[in-house]
Amino acid sequence: MFGNDAMWVQLGTSDGTLVVGPDLHAKFVSYRLVDGNLTVSARRLDGPTGSVEISVPDGYGSSGFQAVGIVFPSPGCWSMTETVPGHDLVFVLRVLSAPTSYRRWVTD
Repeated sequence: MFGNDAMWVQLGTSDGTLVVGPDLHAKFVSYRLVDGNLTVSARRLDGPTGSVEISVPDGYGSSGFQAVGIVFPSPGCWSMTETVPGHDLVFVLRVLSAPTSYRRWVTD
């Protein structure tokens, strides 16, 4: 988990590595400790950014649990910024594409 006094995010690893499937899609959990709509942005630090698809669905209320979905255009080093009004949480992810054998297991 990584966070501050306004929000935290759970990514599944403690070292900032995010292993994604063949479609480079990931889901993670954010938790808002203050009221406000969550917005998320991403930019690649080690190459061209490309088109990042980010989904922050409605229906979770103004605080607490919030699901986030993201499709990265490519593996690499990504800076993520989560924002609720007046508060930013910035963290860096190393996005890795799963090996072919892992992909078969995940998608079967």
